Amino acid sequence: MGRNEKNGKMVLFQNGWGNDEPYLAHFPASKVFNARVITGFERTAPWITKVTVHNAPILLGSLHGENAKGLEALAKAISGSGIPSAVSDELIQALWAKMLYNTTLNPLGAIMNMSYGELAASGHLVGIMNRLIEETFAVMNAAGYKTFWNNAKEYQDIFYSKLVPDTFAHRASTLQDIEKCQKTEIDTLNGCIQRIGKQYGIQTPTHDMIVELIRGIEDVRCGG
Repeated sequence: MGRNEKNGKMVLFQNGWGNDEPYLAHFPASKVFNARVITGFERTAPWITKVTVHNAPILLGSLHGENAKGLEALAKAISGSGIPSAVSDELIQALWAKMLYNTTLNPLGAIMNMSYGELAASGHLVGIMNRLIEETFAVMNAAGYKTFWNNAKEYQDIFYSKLVPDTFAHRASTLQDIEKCQKTEIDTLNGCIQRIGKQYGIQTPTHDMIVELIRGIEDVRCGG
């Protein structure tokens, strides 16, 4: 999470959907903003973080129709560090695009102990990923959310032809969390798809299994 003390705004950089809900219980929507990050990081030592892959600019904005121009200075500072950043009025679409990406790759990569590219090299795992994508689109459609692709097939085409190849060697943050016995983001990733699906009567059996597998790994390897 980032905080702009001068303007009293906070920007949440965490993967997933619904991360702002705990903050909105205490702060107005005009103070709570989100970021879409498609940059891979790996903490190689205390206070040292390595950028392993970078796919698109960090986008900053509001999920609640608030004016985000006050974040332009933050975007400029991030860009000055060497990672492009910009303020966007399409953050909802961008975050659901990232949800599609993360819920398909992150937990499965952790379960299989594989990079993104290795997952896509197996027809069996591609079948699982396709079902995850299809279920996510079903939930999005039921809940009224939109992204940059109209259906699962459109997304799968770009997913396998560009998104996975561009991040081929990346090891998911979920895998890194498990290796360090840190709490994973499963509740705001596949767990979020699971919850929204139940709310709208959409079955998500593949996401359900992924959530149970990650929680089982957390139980055994990290003592719950």
